Amino acid sequence: MDNFAHLGQGFLVALQPVNFLLAAIGCFTGTVLGLLPGLGPINGVAILLPLAFAMHLPPESALILLAAVYMGCEYGGRISAILLNVPGDAGAIMTTLDGHPMAQKGEAGRALAAAYTASLTFDWRTADSSWELRVTPYYTRVHDYIDAVALPGWA
Repeated sequence: MDNFAHLGQGFLVALQPVNFLLAAIGCFTGTVLGLLPGLGPINGVAILLPLAFAMHLPPESALILLAAVYMGCEYGGRISAILLNVPGDAGAIMTTLDGHPMAQKGEAGRALAAAYTASLTFDWRTADSSWELRVTPYYTRVHDYIDAVALPGWA
């Protein structure tokens, strides 16, 4: 029951209006940084890390800002991959193979919408998966038991 109390406290912090504003600013800034070829999500976060310190934000708000910058950079790299055939980071290389030919055929809007939908969907799925692993207190014990049964000589 204690895990749910901590989860509720986390939602109370994350759903404050100032944190929503920081997330929107971070997503917009990250998308603009991700548009620039060669500046991927890691570089975007590294560039804006001093800004988070300079704003004297609480740690939770700073992490929300930097996570939003990371997610915005992920999507921004897809825009340059689709429109310019120049991947902004390693993850956008495969987007150039499908997205740029669609843009040449006049279907850039469809390609950008597909990239946006996939980015949004899998960002939420990743957050959900990491939450599931942290909430389950017996995960490691079950995992060790499965390893001991499946691989008796290796456990």
